Amino acid sequence: MRGTAQEYTPPYRICLDNKLIMVTINPNLSLTRCQALSIELEEYLTGTPRVLFDFWTTSSLDDPVLAEIDKLITSIENISGMVKAVSRSQSFVDSVEQGGRAPSIAAVIRYFLS
Repeated sequence: MRGTAQEYTPPYRICLDNKLIMVTINPNLSLTRCQALSIELEEYLTGTPRVLFDFWTTSSLDDPVLAEIDKLITSIENISGMVKAVSRSQSFVDSVEQGGRAPSIAAVIRYFLS
């Protein structure tokens, strides 16, 4: 009898499209991986970076992970970068906007109906 292999989903992915840095966030993003994301993203943050965080259908993230992403967004904005975020989960957008736990994310996130 053959077992079903689970497909590995990376916790995040960084893609460069023209001058836009797209960061896809998956629900399995841990605090350790989030810190690795911050370090890896630094190499792309030159000039006036434009960054799009795409949370896809992530319905929730742990508070420490949200706080780390929030700090990352603030640091990008502090170097004159432009940040936007989208999510295909209205409940995630609502929880971020109303929770007060991640004000920088709340300021830039929008629900994206795909």
